[in-house]
Amino acid sequence: MKKVWTRLLTIVAAIVLIILISAVIWASFTYDATDAAKEMAGEEVNHGLAFGSQEAEKGVIFYQGAKVEPDAYNYLGHKLSEEGYFVFIPQMPFNLAVLSPSKATSVMEQYPDISDWYIGGHSLGGAMAASFAGDHETSIAGLFLLGAYSASDLSETNLSVLDIAGGLDGLSTPEKMAEYEDNLPSETLKVVIEEGNHANFGDYGPQKGDQVSPLIPEEQHDIVVNELEEWLANE
Repeated sequence: MKKVWTRLLTIVAAIVLIILISAVIWASFTYDATDAAKEMAGEEVNHGLAFGSQEAEKGVIFYQGAKVEPDAYNYLGHKLSEEGYFVFIPQMPFNLAVLSPSKATSVMEQYPDISDWYIGGHSLGGAMAASFAGDHETSIAGLFLLGAYSASDLSETNLSVLDIAGGLDGLSTPEKMAEYEDNLPSETLKVVIEEGNHANFGDYGPQKGDQVSPLIPEEQHDIVVNELEEWLANE
């Protein structure tokens, strides 16, 4: 009997080890930013990328999509900083915001002079940003989602929300977005980039399962930045 239990425990331990190794291998494969995106890199500081002046009135915290390098969103950070906003893209463990959804807390603590904070993200990063915003409603002025949906119920909050979707998004599909629509406040500002897809919310190349967009990443980025600037200016 003892030998049977020993063998069972050995098998279970081996299975757990295989799962852990597989998870680490899966997480180690990331979507790297394009060379063009890397050329717009922000300042590497405090385990993240900072863009713009720390004396800005409004700050933006951005959570990257799952397994996507932070540099893939440099264009967004660069363009928003040109309009006077401070932008911070934190480095997540294994590039997965789900492993550190409260990272925004330390960012806000590092820059206490900024009075109004907005948080958002792409894909899984957007979902984690929504979760953070729901748990810290008094600290966050607004939430924006890029090809992302909120699994957290924010419908009764007073959060200002900008929801930008891609009509050709093969991952956060219109059907999937509709399933979670009721989790957002009724006054959510919704924008659909009809020719936009999922990967073009960043700059890291094609993504498996996504649809092909006639837009180049920069064209979709410009639409996103224009919508964000208008929304932030009216807050």
